[in-house]
Amino acid sequence: MTFRSSNKLTADKGQLTITSGTGVIRSGSCQPARRSRAIVNCQLVFRRNALVVTLLLLMAALVTSCTRDYQPKPKGYNRLVIPEASYQPLPDTLPYFFEYSKHARLLEDTSWIRGRFWVEIYYPELKATIHVTYRDLHKTAEGTP
Repeated sequence: MTFRSSNKLTADKGQLTITSGTGVIRSGSCQPARRSRAIVNCQLVFRRNALVVTLLLLMAALVTSCTRDYQPKPKGYNRLVIPEASYQPLPDTLPYFFEYSKHARLLEDTSWIRGRFWVEIYYPELKATIHVTYRDLHKTAEGTP
């Protein structure tokens, strides 16, 4: 903006006003520069406080989220209904021998590292599996796996 001779410049109680014949062109404060520094300092303090508050809230959220909710368990006892004991021998194809329950099923081992004579004894009523592994110690002692 250029100042023309038709414009009028007035300063009254810290206010600077530029007027023309049609009205006020610009009005502003004539306060010293210290006030603007104070505003900048207030903004910095506000930002710093906002950062501190944000960090405190984040830490509080982390501390409270790391706890486990404990729910008390009702009193009770597990009850396994075990059928009457009756046994059957293992098949002759295995190099070892023992008897297993007639209520169980003999299955081939299903693991990815299964060996030749590994079996699983599965109890369907109990939903339980016993894994049986076998390794010939005489062959292992001679150095052949």
